Amino acid sequence: MRISSLRYQPIEGGTLAGFFAIHVKLGADSDPELFSFDDTQLSRKIHEAFESLTLSSEIEKGVLLDCREAETIDTAEMSSLISTLNDWGYFVGAWVKDGKRSAWFSLLRHIVVFLDKPFWANFKVNEIRYMPSGSDYIEPEIYDVNKSAFCYIQAQDNPHVVAFITGARRTWGVVVPLRSYPQVNFVLSE
Repeated sequence: MRISSLRYQPIEGGTLAGFFAIHVKLGADSDPELFSFDDTQLSRKIHEAFESLTLSSEIEKGVLLDCREAETIDTAEMSSLISTLNDWGYFVGAWVKDGKRSAWFSLLRHIVVFLDKPFWANFKVNEIRYMPSGSDYIEPEIYDVNKSAFCYIQAQDNPHVVAFITGARRTWGVVVPLRSYPQVNFVLSE
């Protein structure tokens, strides 16, 4: 897996807003600046990161896999990584694109899909984040499989956000991206 960053920080917006987690950002395969790890190496890095934080045993240890920029993800490797993290008692969630469902999604405790257009694959998720492009704010199609999913629109300096929310069929919350937040960065090199 190609990793661009590993950091401990609060989750930005949505139903888990403010919950601290180790953010593992997977990057584009073509980026030469990224580090490559197999599932065993990455799970060890995550475990070592938690150990270095010396968190109270009462604090739930969350891992957020940000897969939005990853070009390819090996299903067997990702399944093995998530299974290991689950075995260790971590709360594992992922941020994914709207293109297709992967087999390893069933191993996650929380899935957030990011949309930029109203038509998408409508696989089962816990949360939908809509980031419309331009001024065309059409409410995304949401099938029955996602009737209980929480829906959020990314706030932008755009008068269409309020019109979208007040005219929508479903209840939509607003996610305002943070300008800065507390974080601990971990070194990826050996």
